[in-house]
Amino acid sequence: MYSGIDLAVGASVTITFDVKQDPNVAPVNGVINHARVEDTLDSGVTIIDSTNKDDAAENTKTYYPTDDDTEYTNTAEPGTKGGDSAAALEVNKRSLTISNGVDNKGTSKEIAVDGTTIFTNTLTNTGDAPEGGTNRPITIKITDPDGKTPLGIITDTAATNRPSYKLANGTTGYLEPTSTAGEYRLPISVIIASKGTVDIIYTVKSDGTGALNKTENNIVTITPAGNDPSAPAIATNTTTIKGLTLAKLQVLDANCDGTAEGTFVNTAIDAEPNQCVIYKIDATNTSTTALGFDITGLTILDPKSKFAAAADYVAGSATTPGVPATNITTAANDDGTNINTTITTLSPQSTATLQFRVKIKDAPK
Repeated sequence: MYSGIDLAVGASVTITFDVKQDPNVAPVNGVINHARVEDTLDSGVTIIDSTNKDDAAENTKTYYPTDDDTEYTNTAEPGTKGGDSAAALEVNKRSLTISNGVDNKGTSKEIAVDGTTIFTNTLTNTGDAPEGGTNRPITIKITDPDGKTPLGIITDTAATNRPSYKLANGTTGYLEPTSTAGEYRLPISVIIASKGTVDIIYTVKSDGTGALNKTENNIVTITPAGNDPSAPAIATNTTTIKGLTLAKLQVLDANCDGTAEGTFVNTAIDAEPNQCVIYKIDATNTSTTALGFDITGLTILDPKSKFAAAADYVAGSATTPGVPATNITTAANDDGTNINTTITTLSPQSTATLQFRVKIKDAPK
């Protein structure tokens, strides 16, 4: 209660105070916190005015002109001279969360050297009030730490190349860019009801220049605005470049009978004229079984020009040891220019091998 306030004719006074929600009582919207003003005149008469039309103590009708004191609810200004207005309290718990992988440790994906991958983070309204729209707009910032090199978020002025959203009912659309680089907003037409969700979707593309195992993190930050917004929600998405490695190894076959003498090495070996060398080329898909991808239509070849000056290909020696016949598109062969084979599918962490023999010439050049 405030008392002892003197007001000159035409003057006004504003009284402000805070209302704290009892955590043990469920919030209820529509409650009106009414105000009462009492003024004791010099004549000794006390005039009591209230914003509550049901306040039995109010006596303004005795002293005010007829219908001059009318009570209004949820209006900015009273509708009549001498009238009063009061607004219902809106009690809301605002809260937004964003999916952030298993155990909130972020989402990880693997991408081919020249591939693309799509990330989806689900935004959930865990509060009790709608989010989005004009009154509670939501911005989404997606960091791209190195620009578009070698991993970049696909985005430009064309709407179809921007990050997008998908509502629970299947409705899709594109995020709207703000004046800040890498920042977008949900269109004002998108309202997320309490317990509702919306997917935030964007694509990462590799430009083909990145080394294997290059990793980049995108930070997705969801920032609500409006009255009493909740704290920003943050997710981390990690992209790692994976792909194909090739290893060419050799071993001596002194009797040219296909029997290796020792183990395959990637260093120089000694071979005399009319002895043979067994070559093998191992192609390995470095992507992981959990996150990886198949490499399809893989051709492994070795140009004959690489060894033709010193050795001759041993006809019929080309094989693909360990590769099932059902996974071979083109059997190992000599096409006159290359020793080659084509593997149908190389699954994550798998290796396909092309193996063949050459015979050292009598007078190698």
